[in-house]
Amino acid sequence: MLGLGDTVGNSFLLMPIGEALTVKGMEQDGKTCTLARAGDTIEMGVSGIDPSALTTGSILCSIASPVQLAQRFEAKIMTMPAVEVPIVKGTSVTIHMHNIDEPGNITRLVSVLTKTGEVEKKKPRCISRERSAVIQITAKRKICLEVFANYRQLGRFTLRDRGKTLAAGIVTQIFT
Repeated sequence: MLGLGDTVGNSFLLMPIGEALTVKGMEQDGKTCTLARAGDTIEMGVSGIDPSALTTGSILCSIASPVQLAQRFEAKIMTMPAVEVPIVKGTSVTIHMHNIDEPGNITRLVSVLTKTGEVEKKKPRCISRERSAVIQITAKRKICLEVFANYRQLGRFTLRDRGKTLAAGIVTQIFT
């Protein structure tokens, strides 16, 4: 989540571990750069932290306004044609979100939606293929995410199981 002016020499928060670091230098495609935005692939030199703490899915953000960390969130999803067995409460999934693959479970089926986005049925027993729905998901551990309306790059995800994409969705609410 860099992108607010020059980043070299500034301090940021590394999430999800919550430790501060200072960016000493950055390169993009072998050229020195001073600015990085969400989605950019860069090489960076940092101080104030053990480099092994930088892992896939880590996010640098403003110390004053850190990215949200949560284990449970509500989302609006669209199930895919690959759904062979309807999705029910308790279904195990892998959450694929901005470079992370995190195990999780569907903990609540809130509603099934019509094509216009209106609630068709509250508290459904299952969600079949090619349906829109609102569900709650609980990840195995806390992950970095944001409500889609506030920060698109950190608010979208896919749910997969055994190599098949079950659904694509957007985060609508975060429970901390």
